[in-house]
Amino acid sequence: MAIEKPPLEVEQIVLFRCPICKQDYVKEAFARNCLARGLDKPIVKVGDIVSMGYGYAWFDGDIRWVMNPNVRVNPGPEPSPAKKLCRGACFGSCCTMGFYYVVTAIDHSTEDPHRTRYHVFTKAMTGKKRPKGAYTFNTESGAPQIIKRPSPFVVKDSKSLIGQKAAYLI
Repeated sequence: MAIEKPPLEVEQIVLFRCPICKQDYVKEAFARNCLARGLDKPIVKVGDIVSMGYGYAWFDGDIRWVMNPNVRVNPGPEPSPAKKLCRGACFGSCCTMGFYYVVTAIDHSTEDPHRTRYHVFTKAMTGKKRPKGAYTFNTESGAPQIIKRPSPFVVKDSKSLIGQKAAYLI
């Protein structure tokens, strides 16, 4: 004897979507909270020359794109500004290089469209040892810092990099 099953019916599901990131929520309040995050306000613009800090030891490009070209390799113990001994192993400007970068493009993260993503490139690296470009955000992983008086050479030389987008997070 066969058991008769009732016919299946289509169910209606109500979802609420953030128009920025397209994330769906079951509760309207959650979608409104997501929307309230808004978009990051840009802190730099395309063409700006920026610093991404120090800590680079893989220089293989144009020395004119290095902010501190006279940094000594393995400087040994010497007083730092904080009156501590630097043993050649810190990530400051006394031990490692800092590169000039140019902001080549600005878009929004594919992982989180609420975040502004900055693509930065340098000619201090050729791309043979390490990528010469990367992307970063307003916070975390090194936000770009504007160089107030960048080298005129770097400003002029940076024009050829505008428009490039990076595949890697800095």
